[in-house]
Amino acid sequence: MPVRVNLAGRLEIQADGRTLDAARLPGRQGRVLLAYLVAEHGRPVPSEELAEALWGPAPPTTWRPALRGVISKVRAFLEALELPAAVMLTSASGCYQLTLPPGTMVDLELAAGQAAAAERALDAGHPEQAMAAAGAARALADRPLLPGEEGVWLDRRRQALREVLVRSLELLVDAALAAGRPAVPAAVELVALEPFRESAHLRLLRAHAAAGNRGEALRAYDRCRRLLADELGIDPSPELETAYLDLLHAAISPEGRLAGAGPTAGAIVGRGPELTRLWAAWGTARAGRRRAVLVGGEAGIGKSRLVAELGRLAEGEGATVLSGQCDQQLGVSSLPFRMALGRYLATRPPELLAGLADPPAGELA
Repeated sequence: MPVRVNLAGRLEIQADGRTLDAARLPGRQGRVLLAYLVAEHGRPVPSEELAEALWGPAPPTTWRPALRGVISKVRAFLEALELPAAVMLTSASGCYQLTLPPGTMVDLELAAGQAAAAERALDAGHPEQAMAAAGAARALADRPLLPGEEGVWLDRRRQALREVLVRSLELLVDAALAAGRPAVPAAVELVALEPFRESAHLRLLRAHAAAGNRGEALRAYDRCRRLLADELGIDPSPELETAYLDLLHAAISPEGRLAGAGPTAGAIVGRGPELTRLWAAWGTARAGRRRAVLVGGEAGIGKSRLVAELGRLAEGEGATVLSGQCDQQLGVSSLPFRMALGRYLATRPPELLAGLADPPAGELA
């Protein structure tokens, strides 16, 4: 007889085409006990453990006979589905054990299994299959577990279910990107669920970029940067910074190329003279003379694009390009230099950091 138990959402058991809602169990204790025994099926559960799940850490003095009464109600519930209650729910040595029929499907276990299947399919190069399995896991894990009830055991179960939900959304985004499908909706949901998880923001950035929305991708990075700075006082991870810089460079016309001693004409439409002047300043610096150049102008006229193009061309000649930003709302001293050096040093060997301890480098350290 095929049996399925749903713990999340509506607590119910389906058996042989019939469905019985656990709301038919009189009192909350019956529903909680049924859910606990299903979640722990196959394991002998001590009576004291069940009493704590039903009444908390200080159960009533008459909890033992009360527990036996609740057990009887659960057995009657199973019998109403024509299940062998006496065989399924047994007691021995002060413990109760629920043994589900072979092949029984429990939704919490199905959710974790579908997430694992999605991961295997993605690793095997089958993104469409991964999307289907991850979608099934997400649908199961996104339902509330015994709403209105509280308890330490419920907190653990809810946290485990939440982790399955997060993992299923991550897999949905990864599989959609691999399959060339829209990934933004799942990535937005993931960020809303885990706003301080940088990998979630990285997936959203990549999803927007894959959809051709580079502007939205850059805005997604900026929102993450501000959130981390405002709430945690930290900078984005090197991986997220790298993705941002790649996007910033990709947003520039790819037609600019090195041509002899300078950039080709028309590398950035309307900014040929400015780029030529910057390239000349770079040539002077490359020859050993330090240079500082200010690029100024109104917002939106292409300053960042122009400077990023110079950086791209310089990197083509082997230069190391560092970048930082100012944020007047943060009020952090030397913020552009902190950002630029932090990203760079995060990828450097430890012995390089040791050199910063020298007196001349004290401020930088």
